[in-house]
Amino acid sequence: MNTSGERRIRLAVLLSGSGTTLENIFERIERGELGAEVAAVVSSRRDAYGLVRAAKRGVPSEVVPGKKFATVEEFSGRIFDFVRRHRPDLVCLAGFMCLIKVPEDFRW
Repeated sequence: MNTSGERRIRLAVLLSGSGTTLENIFERIERGELGAEVAAVVSSRRDAYGLVRAAKRGVPSEVVPGKKFATVEEFSGRIFDFVRRHRPDLVCLAGFMCLIKVPEDFRW
């Protein structure tokens, strides 16, 4: 909820690098220009600076390296298992540079 009592959109943000788009989202939220909250962040790379940006704001994050999985389905499954636990309304691909398969419960 925001100060006017309206429910904020819960976002999960997937990224692979510096997290510039994530930072832009955070800044717009902080300025009151975006009625949202970042509920979770997933990175395909352990060294992604976007993870630091998430940690600075106390947002739960997870690293899911694609090379660790034999198939796109396994990789995607691991990502969306983490995302589901944080109950987002919307998943944002913010510079996420890996192929994923979007599960049915996240379509539309």
